[in-house]
Amino acid sequence: MISLIRFAVEGFFMSGNVPVFWVLVGFNAIFLGIFVFRRVAGMPPLAGPLALLSQGIFVAVTCLFFFQEEAQQLLNWLIGLL
Repeated sequence: MISLIRFAVEGFFMSGNVPVFWVLVGFNAIFLGIFVFRRVAGMPPLAGPLALLSQGIFVAVTCLFFFQEEAQQLLNWLIGLL
């Protein structure tokens, strides 16, 4: 059953035609799972700076996802300078 779910999820995300909404829902589900796991395990909440860092990384990844073409052009230009 797990392999069937894994196959379906990989096929969906690797098709290249995934709507942005579902990608963001997937990322949010991962972060929700981490939050629930930490809460159930009785771990203390994240410290302020670490929480801000993780949110900043998430925002940066989301921006890179939305502006992938521009980011690739910028990286190609920077590599061309080297």
